[in-house]
Amino acid sequence: MHSPLLQPCLQGVRDVADKCTFRSPVIDFVSIVTGKLHTKFNSEYWVAHDEPKPMLFLPAMDSLMSLKCDTFLEVGPQPHLVSMGRRCVPKEAQITWIPTFETGVKETASVRRACRSLNTPRPAPIQYKPTRFPWTKSVTPLLGSQDDGTVFKRTITTDLLELFADHTVSGK
Repeated sequence: MHSPLLQPCLQGVRDVADKCTFRSPVIDFVSIVTGKLHTKFNSEYWVAHDEPKPMLFLPAMDSLMSLKCDTFLEVGPQPHLVSMGRRCVPKEAQITWIPTFETGVKETASVRRACRSLNTPRPAPIQYKPTRFPWTKSVTPLLGSQDDGTVFKRTITTDLLELFADHTVSGK
């Protein structure tokens, strides 16, 4: 992300994002583009997110700390942001850092461990189906490949349902 190598893809990101309907988040959203709470999203925001320029990670971490966040879950192929985040907060801060994927650990085992680390109650599971992004042939590593038929299950608490209220999965 944020590499000059993404420059040729930015118009494709813009074209797809222009077709999206954006709404303000229902929970606080701290942006690494602005470094602070962000409420207005549009295609230009998402293009700016992928542009080859420095992201405002430290100011974003400061904003999260001012909101008294105490658990950070990184959804990404390697725990780079968890490592960076640890260096951005006071050592005495009581923070839980949860990487989703770890080098050398099978994806399913790593995701299960991350979900267990969230220590959430166990209501009915929600099934996710992988969705390809229109501008690429791959999907997020969290969901696997659409071709292999993999379906991941994750237990979501009622507290987390608000987070997902404005997301769609398999068109629903």
